[in-house]
Amino acid sequence: MNLQPNIPVLVFKAFNLPVDSVFKPIGSGHIHQTFSIEGAERFVLQRVNKNIFTKPEVIATNNRLAANYLATKFPDYLFPTTIPTQSGEEMVYDAEGFPWRLYPLIENHTDG
Repeated sequence: MNLQPNIPVLVFKAFNLPVDSVFKPIGSGHIHQTFSIEGAERFVLQRVNKNIFTKPEVIATNNRLAANYLATKFPDYLFPTTIPTQSGEEMVYDAEGFPWRLYPLIENHTDG
């Protein structure tokens, strides 16, 4: 039984990703479901578990504040931030209300 969801087309469109992109699960996903997106560019796409994180917009805001602070105070610090949707949002919500967010893939990263 495949417990990984299909990635809705609206998610691909919101982030301007080709709908025929190759994707595969990353890790076992105890809380979120995370995928690598392979194509001309490589990304990490994550479906946030709305049942655990009931206010995902707060997480997105906190991540953005941390990224802005680090960019100002420690510009050489590698802190991956989300890639906004075409409309400038941090996340896109699917028909079931699950938020999706996109990050650049950091090459040579290994699971710790």
